[in-house]
Amino acid sequence: MPYVRPQDIIDIIIMTVLVYQLYSWFKNTKAFQIVLGLGFLGLLYVVTRNLGLFMTSWILQELGTVIFIVIIVIFQTEIRQALYRFSLLRNFFGRQETSQQVDLIELANTVFSLAAERTGAITVRRCTMVPWSSGKGGSPRPPAICRFP
Repeated sequence: MPYVRPQDIIDIIIMTVLVYQLYSWFKNTKAFQIVLGLGFLGLLYVVTRNLGLFMTSWILQELGTVIFIVIIVIFQTEIRQALYRFSLLRNFFGRQETSQQVDLIELANTVFSLAAERTGAITVRRCTMVPWSSGKGGSPRPPAICRFP
């Protein structure tokens, strides 16, 4: 029976946490579908190599040399977000956002009372921009979609 060191257990725990974090970030996104497709190509390469399909395995091997750059281009936004999450220096050099609590019920009551008096008003609220995709290529993009914290 092989000897299991404490370092092996720690290594397994660290890799488990990392794989789970990656899965939770990519779950239900287009990026997850791309990861599944790349995984399928990797599995196809292993199968073709073991079956002796030389030309197919050679083409998939050559494709594998370019895949690293393709991954960086495709997942640029996700990589940036992940690096920002793990950055220890962001607290020192990042933007310090002051969050002011807004009583939404009071705001709604004010807006409805102004509407009852037929008085116009402009309300401005800072929001976090959310990427928008209609799922169809070439669709017009709305001016802004906001998610309020």
